[in-house]
Formats: sequence, C-alpha cells, structure tokens
Amino acid sequence: MINLKDSFLNYANHFQIVDYLAFTWLAILFFLLLFLAIFIAKGRPLLAMVVVFLNILFLFIAPFGIKHFLDLKIRSNEVNLTTVKQLYYSDTLILRGVLANSSNIDFKQCKIKVSIYPKQKYEFLNILKRLKPHHFCEINIEYPPKKGEYVDFEYIWDNFRLNDAHEIYTIGECY
Repeated sequence: MINLKDSFLNYANHFQIVDYLAFTWLAILFFLLLFLAIFIAKGRPLLAMVVVFLNILFLFIAPFGIKHFLDLKIRSNEVNLTTVKQLYYSDTLILRGVLANSSNIDFKQCKIKVSIYPKQKYEFLNILKRLKPHHFCEINIEYPPKKGEYVDFEYIWDNFRLNDAHEIYTIGECY
C-alpha cells in the first residue's frame, strides 16, 4: 500500500494540463450527479440514495481509471527485460533491460518498478500478489528517454536467489 501511495503522490507532483482537465471533469460530474440526486429526492428518495451512493463510489474509483487511461494514451512506455541472470556462485540476481518512450512527449522523470512474487496458478492471484510482492525495487532513470528513444538500465539484486517458482513484473512510470 505504501507503493500505491508513493505512486499517486509522485503522479500528483507531475500533473500536466491533461491531468487537471480530467480531474476538473471528475469534480464537475460529481457535483452534477449530486444536484441530480437532490432534484429527484422529493419524488423518489430511494433512487436519489442510489445515485448518491454510486456517485461517491465513482468519486473514489475514477482517479485510478483516469491515471491508467492517461498513462496508456499520453505517457505510454515499454519496459522489456533483456537479461535476467542468476549468478551461480552467489545469491545475486542481475537484471538488464530497456525502457522505450512510445509516447508523443518527452519524459522529464522515469522510474522502473520491479516486483518479484511467487507464481500462482490463476491470473487473479498473480494480480493480487503484485500488490504485495516478496521483493520490490525502484530504479530511477537518470536521463529519461525523449520521444521515440530508449534507455538501457541495469539493477543488481544482492542476497536473492531466483528460481522457477518466481515471476518478475516490471512497470515504468514516466512523467
């Protein structure tokens, strides 16, 4: 949960005009639905309570959807691991990869989040394990890629032995 909080704080610190417009739209929609509930409360109080409940639920879920949508459409990037090497003589894992900027903007800051969690039989359980992985690290990219470019990265994980029961999940956060 700390990672989710840090992720949203980092996101809020790097707001762009599109983010402000999306959250302004969310606030306007919230108040419009609230006024609609007040307007229909005299005739149909149960329907008004359902509208208020759905409105509050939407208010808490929508910021996650806005961030996800804007990350896919405006700040899209690709993280590919090219080498995952476990050293035989020590408990050291070496990760090498590429962060590619596939968006139409130049990035000012990039982080790569690497999670290692045990493989599960069902995909739903894998998604839950990503929320609280066994091992987690953030790699700050010193020189973020410009549009259409890519940057190589490397991370050395000491005191860890990777086996077939583990899965590595990487995601890039660029602003």
